[in-house]
Amino acid sequence: MTKRNARLELGDRSRARICRATLELLAERGFAGTTISAIAKRSGLPAGSLYWHFGNKGRLLTQVAEETATEWLKLIPDWDALKGSMPNRLQQMLRFIARGVEDQPEHVNWL
Repeated sequence: MTKRNARLELGDRSRARICRATLELLAERGFAGTTISAIAKRSGLPAGSLYWHFGNKGRLLTQVAEETATEWLKLIPDWDALKGSMPNRLQQMLRFIARGVEDQPEHVNWL
């Protein structure tokens, strides 16, 4: 692995740690209680890293919201793959979504 690739990988890992810490704090404390200081402490990275990767708290929260929305969309099965009548399909879809929420509650606790 080249130095450049190692540096990019390290940056990706740092971004992921910051996003994970932000999501956890949002779930625990809500938007107002999720401060840059708290995110830095939870992620184990200096506050400067947050600004380096995201620019500001708003962009960081936007990134986390986008990732959360992407995870939510993955919970929704393809309508055409579901079997039965419309009510049966809707029940199946809701079961898939409920299972996903149970498996990944951090993606909905802060909404």
